[in-house]
Amino acid sequence: MHRRLRRWRQWFTNWIQGLERLEGQSDAQVVILVLAACLGIFLLPGTIWGMQYIGANIGAGLLTIFWLGITIGSVVYFFGGRVVHFLFWWIMIGNYIVPFVMSWELGGFLNSGGAILWLFMTPFGILLYDDPKRSIPWFIGVFVGLMWSLWLAADDSTPLLPRPIMLILLGYHFTIIFGFLFFILVYFLQDRAKAYQLLAEERQKSELLLRNILPEEVADLLKSQTGTVADYFEEVTVLFADISGFTSLSAQVSPQALVRLLNEIFSEFDRLADKYGVEKIKTIGDCYMVAAGVPQPQADHAVILARMALEMQALVAAQKFQGQKLELRIGLHSGPLVAGVIGQKKFAYDLWGDTVNVASRMESQGEAGMIQVTADTYQLLASDFELAEQGRRMVKGRGEMDVYYLIGEKG
Repeated sequence: MHRRLRRWRQWFTNWIQGLERLEGQSDAQVVILVLAACLGIFLLPGTIWGMQYIGANIGAGLLTIFWLGITIGSVVYFFGGRVVHFLFWWIMIGNYIVPFVMSWELGGFLNSGGAILWLFMTPFGILLYDDPKRSIPWFIGVFVGLMWSLWLAADDSTPLLPRPIMLILLGYHFTIIFGFLFFILVYFLQDRAKAYQLLAEERQKSELLLRNILPEEVADLLKSQTGTVADYFEEVTVLFADISGFTSLSAQVSPQALVRLLNEIFSEFDRLADKYGVEKIKTIGDCYMVAAGVPQPQADHAVILARMALEMQALVAAQKFQGQKLELRIGLHSGPLVAGVIGQKKFAYDLWGDTVNVASRMESQGEAGMIQVTADTYQLLASDFELAEQGRRMVKGRGEMDVYYLIGEKG
């Protein structure tokens, strides 16, 4: 007795596991399995249906019970822990053979209790499971079957089944067939809603990613047009910051530690870029590039970047990164440039022009721990900041230029 109870408990557990596996099945498999489960729910009335036919000496009753039994057995086989690969075509072919036999032996649509309605299962099942085009002949078969069943109903021969039984069977057939079709509609409407929700979430992720890579105005422009996106800006300030002694530092620590160090310090710089509302352009190795006045013009572009440069310098001087004490070289220059996005793959917002080159020279030819600016930037900062004149220096590509150190903001 206990052994039998254990077997039944294991069988029930396998059924639950079968239900859980529905999540991993395709839409067509789920629908077919639910169809078979519906047949299982109607096992008793289906058996009574078949027995009525047998009692009326109708040979199709045996076929009905046999087909229903094999289908239910297939469901049990699936939920018992195995996948039934022949279940689909068994149901599809049976849905064509049995209704035709029923209608023929019982004398048409009403006399058979609407058995021909089962034909609908086959084209809908093939529509879900296979190429939609292949369902067309089966839909034609449904039309032919309905016409043939109605033509048989024109015969005035005495019905083989009592009228109440015919009406019960008609309701039985309508309930199963249209209940199944209703399930399909609800299931796929829900599935489509989930797909739309997933698509909306993916679009939102793509939108956030795009806006993290590009300025918002440029991202909107790229979505509305194709080709090169570039604009000329008359007044922009560009800042370059570089870690002094980075080459020697990279030889002393592991690559992983070096990446963690750069991520830590550049994350702080990103926070400052957000704070001051300036545009981070890119990082190149240990070099951090940011600009003010793009993609939206700003009258105080130089002042904003000067304040950010001073805070960057103070931040690096006040703490260690991955246990390392660092110093920055920072360079600023103000002037005109072109900003935009070019290329077709891995595009990024970038700047071009002599202003960019000079700002880079201010950083690379500056001193550790200092912020070096050109005379053009000095003119924009002199009224609000303290700057120390450094005289004329040879700048690669530009010859001699007046340069200044940014000391701090005036009290």
